[in-house]
Amino acid sequence: MFKTKKSQAAMEYLIVSAVLIMIILPAVYVFYNYSHTTTKEISLARVNDIGKKIIHTAEQVYFLGEDSKITMIVNMPEDIEDISILPEDTKNIYELVFNIAETEVVFWSDVPIREPKEPNMVYDETTWSPGQKEITLEAKVDSDYGVPYFVEVQIK
Repeated sequence: MFKTKKSQAAMEYLIVSAVLIMIILPAVYVFYNYSHTTTKEISLARVNDIGKKIIHTAEQVYFLGEDSKITMIVNMPEDIEDISILPEDTKNIYELVFNIAETEVVFWSDVPIREPKEPNMVYDETTWSPGQKEITLEAKVDSDYGVPYFVEVQIK
C-alpha cells in the first residue's frame, strides 16, 4: 500500500513539474524575443534621430557659408557596425549611411557632405562605438571635390 502512495506522489510531482515547465519555457522565450526586438527598435530610433540631426545641421552650416562650424554632442547607441558618407558629386547625391544590426539606414543630404581627408580622422570602430561622441560639422572650400564648398563631418 505504501508503494502505490509513494509512486502516486512521485507521478503527481512529475506531472506538476512538466506542466510548470510547459508554461515557463514559452513565457521566457516570448519575453526574450520581445526585449531583443525592443532593444533593436530603440537603437534604430536613436540612429534615426542622430542622422536627421547631422543632415539638418550640415544644411545649416552649408548655407551659413565658408568656415562656419557647429559642434554637437550625441550619444551613439550599441549595435552600430559602420558609418560612412557616400558622395556622388556628378549626380548631386550625398548619403550618410549607418549600418546597424544588419540594417542599413540611409540619410540623403541636399548639400555636399564629406568624411575628413586627414588620415587620423578617418571613421573607424572608435567613431561608432557606443557612448558620447562629439560631431563637428564645418563648411570648407576644396577644389579637389569639384564643388565650391562642402561640409566636413568629423565624429570623435
